[in-house]
Amino acid sequence: MPNIHITRNIHGSVLIEMDAYKILTDLFFTPYWFARRHEEFGIKAKDLPKLNAIIGCHGVFDHWHPKSMKDYKYKAETPVFCATQSMVNSAKRAGFTRAKILNWGESKNLDGLQINAIQAQYALKFKVNNYTLEADGKRIFFGSETHDFEPLLAYAKTNPPVDLAILPIDGSTIIGQRLVCLPHEAINATRILGAKTMVPIHYSFKQIKPLFRTPANIQDLKHAAKQAPDIHVNILPTGLRQKLVL
Repeated sequence: MPNIHITRNIHGSVLIEMDAYKILTDLFFTPYWFARRHEEFGIKAKDLPKLNAIIGCHGVFDHWHPKSMKDYKYKAETPVFCATQSMVNSAKRAGFTRAKILNWGESKNLDGLQINAIQAQYALKFKVNNYTLEADGKRIFFGSETHDFEPLLAYAKTNPPVDLAILPIDGSTIIGQRLVCLPHEAINATRILGAKTMVPIHYSFKQIKPLFRTPANIQDLKHAAKQAPDIHVNILPTGLRQKLVL
C-alpha cells in the first residue's frame, strides 16, 4: 500500500504524494490584490519536486494560472491534464508542452499512476472536471469545484470506493450562483464516494460583497464534523506535509 502525503498550497492547489508519485492540483502560486486571503501560500513553485502529473479542475484564475509556475524547473517534462482547450492553451503558453484535455470518462496511465477524469458540472459556463488518482490499490478523489451530487452518485454506483476525498467547503457564490459544496455537503459527498477521510480545501479567500460570497468557513466545517463521527476530517494548514493513514 502506498504512503499518502498531502501538502496544501492554497485554495484548490494541493501537492498529493502517493509513494513516489507526485501530483499537483490547480496551478495557483501568485497573489492578486483583489483576492484577499485568510491564509498564506504554502509552497513556492521553485521548490516543487519533479511532478508525475498536474491536474486542473477548471479555468478560473484562482484555480488555473500556469504563468505563476514560471520558476518550476520541469515544465517541458511534466504531463498536464485539464478540462478545457483554453486551459491547455494557457498551460502551453507557460511552457507546459505536454498539456492535454482529459474529458469526462477518460483515463491516463503513467507508469502505474492512473488518472481518471470524472464528470463534475458546468459553472458559469466553465466546464469542470473531478478526478480520481489510483496507485497500488489506493484511490484518491480530488474535486476543487465539486458541487453537483448526481455525478458523484453515478460514479459510486459503478466504481470501487475511494480511500480519501479532497473537497471544497466554503460554499462560494458568484452573483448568487453557488459554485462549491458547503461543509455538510462535502461530508456527505465523502460518504457517497465511500471514503472515511476527507481533507478540506477551497476556503482561503475572503468574500467581496456583493459579487463574491463565502457563506461557510473552517469553523462551520468543524461544527459539521462533530455531527459526522463516521468521517475523519483532516484539516491541514498550508505548507504542512502530512502523512495520512487510510
